[in-house]
Amino acid sequence: MVGFIPLTCKSSFSLLGGTMPIKKLAKLAAKRGYPALGMTELGTQFSSAEASKYFPGEGVQPILGAELPVLGLPQQGVLGRETIGMLTLIVQNETGWRNLATLVSESQQRKVAPNTDGNAAVNLETVLAHHEGLIALTGHYGRGWASLGQQQGRLEEYLGPLKTTFGNRFYIQLERHNWPAQSTEATHQNVMEQTLRAYAASHTLPVVATNDSRFAEPKDLEAFEVLVSIGDSCTMADPARRRYTPQHALPTEAEMMTRFADLPDALANSVAIAKRCAFLLPQVSVKQMFMPKWEFGYEGDENTPADPNMPVAEVIRKLSEQGLQKRLDTVVYPRCADDTARAEAKTKYFAQLDYELGIINRMGFDGYFLITSDFIRWAKAEGIPVGPGRGSGAGSVVAWALSITDLDPIRWELYFERFLNPERVSLPDFDVDFCQDRREEVIAYVRRRYGADKVGHIITFGTLKARACLRDVGRVLGLGYNFVGQIAS
Repeated sequence: MVGFIPLTCKSSFSLLGGTMPIKKLAKLAAKRGYPALGMTELGTQFSSAEASKYFPGEGVQPILGAELPVLGLPQQGVLGRETIGMLTLIVQNETGWRNLATLVSESQQRKVAPNTDGNAAVNLETVLAHHEGLIALTGHYGRGWASLGQQQGRLEEYLGPLKTTFGNRFYIQLERHNWPAQSTEATHQNVMEQTLRAYAASHTLPVVATNDSRFAEPKDLEAFEVLVSIGDSCTMADPARRRYTPQHALPTEAEMMTRFADLPDALANSVAIAKRCAFLLPQVSVKQMFMPKWEFGYEGDENTPADPNMPVAEVIRKLSEQGLQKRLDTVVYPRCADDTARAEAKTKYFAQLDYELGIINRMGFDGYFLITSDFIRWAKAEGIPVGPGRGSGAGSVVAWALSITDLDPIRWELYFERFLNPERVSLPDFDVDFCQDRREEVIAYVRRRYGADKVGHIITFGTLKARACLRDVGRVLGLGYNFVGQIAS
């Protein structure tokens, strides 16, 4: 019988806040006999896809979640809001997953919002509005909580709404990381546990034992602290740097049973929470494509009435033919010597257009072309500078006719097959350049036009490559720049 489930692990997807790759973590959890493992990354859901993919193969149920900094309710006469702590949110079902995605997005968008400190955080009232399908824990003993530890009134002000809203899905989170006696961290941990346990007892709230797991084995502590120092731009010699203990490794069940021997209910509640969660992120084949859909029918020019019910294949043909004719009139015909040359050019260009439309339609890319054309046309109409087109997309007559690109592919002997080849199914990729100062206006238009729930930004994960890693580690260890440079070169 399982007596403890780790609920608050961080992988390498907690950027510069964890060291464990998901594959390694899955194998380690299975080796230690855990039937489930909670992944609560710092401010993100980055590990959810890999955890849902690799954990089941090792016989481990992934429990998805995140830890978010939370801003308290507005204070009268106070500018801004205070960060009250890290709130741990655990996904129970699909509704919870979607709500957590909303909260994570909200916290990340706050980084670039005006009148903020540039840190990721989410407002308490936003959490309360998106609570369904989520289990809330009071979070690890990080920033914010220290100032509330001896202020019962303010503690109630923040925890009270969470208790009321989440009901039996709200737990008081306890941690024991065996800090050195008399250290500031040990004092803080003791104060927080006493305060939170007293609050839990007076409000009949359940407590749950957790471990803020950041690395695999106790021996990995020093390497992890170097990683944290890289992220904090400090050195290991800095007395104010963040510190951790060997107990921030992924614990065994026996270790946790010993550490919380005086609180068996807290251990049991970790298992109870795991049993309340049943969500696995659906796996999608890398070969499976989800193309955007054009749902507006035919939107004609000022001389042609719109038809909202026209099939997408007819829409793209009609708009392409109209656009190509305009290109011929303004770009191609002025270069032709006589009517015979113009007739030959028209035949050649329209034959290529028909060829491309056939391929685009068979491969299901009609909507992609129309949507790309739509927001580029809008940007040009608003006076937002747009590039003429880069990459293989410039070889498409359809793209030229739809104003996606401004290069005549036939004149410059560009090949459509480099962009879209019927014998090699791959996603077409238009490289579109917008003015940096006004590109947010284009993104805002796309959200308005197609719905915010259908628009997302693509992320690129940065990794520490060997040479850059050597330089960063050397700086953190206080080694000379020239010395590290010789090693890295």
